[in-house]
Amino acid sequence: MQIYVKDRRYCNKIELKPFAFGSVEEINTFRTFLKKIEMQLPFPTSSNISDPYIASKIFYMSKGIPFYVMKLIEEAVLFALLYGSDCIDETYFEKAYNKISQAGRTFVINPFNELDFDLDRVINTERLIEDRYKVNLINKKRKRRRK
Repeated sequence: MQIYVKDRRYCNKIELKPFAFGSVEEINTFRTFLKKIEMQLPFPTSSNISDPYIASKIFYMSKGIPFYVMKLIEEAVLFALLYGSDCIDETYFEKAYNKISQAGRTFVINPFNELDFDLDRVINTERLIEDRYKVNLINKKRKRRRK
């Protein structure tokens, strides 16, 4: 993970690049990040958020952007504490996901609703739906111009 410091408006602004999730090394780096976060959680029982299956769902939801990872975990922690749980489970991630707005991703699904989640399949499906939507928009604009 690379950290860049920009000094325009605020001299100490830090930009965290999104995590990648392609190679084994990139996946392990992301999972290590999740393990470090989990060590700071206020629960007596491990939430196991660095589990490969859960990590892939968190990556899909966040696209590896640390802000969205942290937002999701913060909201999930609040739900788990509200319900008196000893850890975060997927139920709380599902609820947390619904509170986070991602305006730039119209066709994203809640991965915590998926029982048989496959990261590659879900990313490809989202991309296909988005491409079809764009093609439909272009076709509509062309039809309007012809009139």
